[in-house]
Amino acid sequence: MKKIIVIILSILGVLFLISVGLVIYWIMFTDYKYTGDDLFKAVNEYRVSKKLKPIELDVNLCDNLVERWAGIKEGKRHEGFDEWLKKEKIDVNPKYFDIAELYIVDASTPQWAISWWQSSPGHRLILENKDMRYGCAYADDGTGVLILASPRK
Repeated sequence: MKKIIVIILSILGVLFLISVGLVIYWIMFTDYKYTGDDLFKAVNEYRVSKKLKPIELDVNLCDNLVERWAGIKEGKRHEGFDEWLKKEKIDVNPKYFDIAELYIVDASTPQWAISWWQSSPGHRLILENKDMRYGCAYADDGTGVLILASPRK
């Protein structure tokens, strides 16, 4: 009986060590090498696949988007968006009617980010909103941010 317990504990110990090794490997070697351009292109490919118009790159939305991305990395996620809009005066721009943000952390690819957004009803509504016409994206180190805006009519 003691031999069986020792064997079972040994097997569990080996499985634990393998699991720890896999987690360490995943953390150290997961490649998050996609850019905002890659994310923007993937979003437009997704929208076209849904028979929606692609998003037009908007320089005004792109201005200082790196700062917004840095805020997300620092933990200023949803609560930092309105502050960023006001600081950049984007929310008062007469060109835009509605502005939305999608962000993702620890996404290994743009497609993974889109898959995650697609699986969330609220995020999917924004991603597939036919009125959203303008946008910009920034991504680095597995964190991506996408800003979308609809035009005033």
